Amino acid sequence: MLMQRLSVSGLFATLCALFLSVGAVRAAETPVKILALGDSLTAGYGLDDLKDAFPAQLERALKAKGHDVTLLQGGISGDTTTGGRARLEWSLGGHPDAVIVELGANDALRAVDPKLTEENLFAIVKQI
Repeated sequence: MLMQRLSVSGLFATLCALFLSVGAVRAAETPVKILALGDSLTAGYGLDDLKDAFPAQLERALKAKGHDVTLLQGGISGDTTTGGRARLEWSLGGHPDAVIVELGANDALRAVDPKLTEENLFAIVKQI
């Protein structure tokens, strides 16, 4: 379990570093396109207005701080890391500059082997 937490923490740190480096390189160009690849939390499942979904809120918050960004909605309710991995190439069709990966909760709910979840997450990051 500790190893899984370290792996996920390392993955998160890598994604943060990737996002920050993309931001530094793209500072002179606008807008920065960010793909939010995820499950129902990203898709906004159950919300009355999708303007309240995570990607829309993040875009508003970043713009309020002066960042020229566009968030690309890539959430599908019920998705697993296997599903995210399978649709990644298609999801990257909008040519994002950065990607937020929010997957794994449904893997846990469905008792997917954590090794498969980790393998899928690392494959997603590698392909990005």
